[in-house]
Amino acid sequence: MAQSVLNWSEAYLKVSEFLGLGSSPSGTNLTKVEDITFRGLRRFYYPMDQTNKQSYVWSFLKKYYSLSTITDSWKYALPSDFSEMITKPSFGAGTGYAPLRQRDPQQMIEERVASESTGYPKYYAIVPVTYDNEVGTFYEFWVYPTPSSVHQLRFFYKIDPLKQENITDFFPGGVKSVEAILENCLAVAEQQEDDVVGLHTQLAMMLTQELIVTDKKPTTDKIGNLYGRVEPWPGQRNDYFTATDANIYESER
Repeated sequence: MAQSVLNWSEAYLKVSEFLGLGSSPSGTNLTKVEDITFRGLRRFYYPMDQTNKQSYVWSFLKKYYSLSTITDSWKYALPSDFSEMITKPSFGAGTGYAPLRQRDPQQMIEERVASESTGYPKYYAIVPVTYDNEVGTFYEFWVYPTPSSVHQLRFFYKIDPLKQENITDFFPGGVKSVEAILENCLAVAEQQEDDVVGLHTQLAMMLTQELIVTDKKPTTDKIGNLYGRVEPWPGQRNDYFTATDANIYESER
């Protein structure tokens, strides 16, 4: 039995019917309803959490990634759907190493000019390297010092959902997100075509915020009481980190 999930054609047909363009739009009408639906999807994918006025990242747009370093290699290609880093890259359980700390790419280059250091990675940078008209921007993951052996790094990143191309393509988020997605698409149609902030705009806001509440997961920012000194970035003071067997959390002192 199929789930009550939403696909591409079901979404843009709802927009078409709302605009009075029927259930089989074509030509310029089809182009219009598809454009409105894409705009509604983008609003849904990148919402604002009204409780703290910050951008919210849906749990279904978070992806776990494991990266194996290569000896004497400091540049690594990131997946094509990479959008931004969510958690700091950390080593596997039992290594005792602190999570890598982010630095500006130019800092990384300047430090490599000053000292071609090798060892275990302590710093990282996310660097846009190429742009593809069909896929978008590709990113690399840079580390310093250059790894002198193989290390396993792991982190979560935010994905950029692929654009729907087939009428049967489903949206991320599953059953729970169906109504919020539809209302966001209808809200765009309402505002663009009728130039009003009406019922669908209000429903889109309400359903999105309700979904954010249910999507949030309990988090902990510090665990354990084992402290160790971390070697500072050249020219900076020392920091401390709090470590456990499987998770390491950094705090500024």
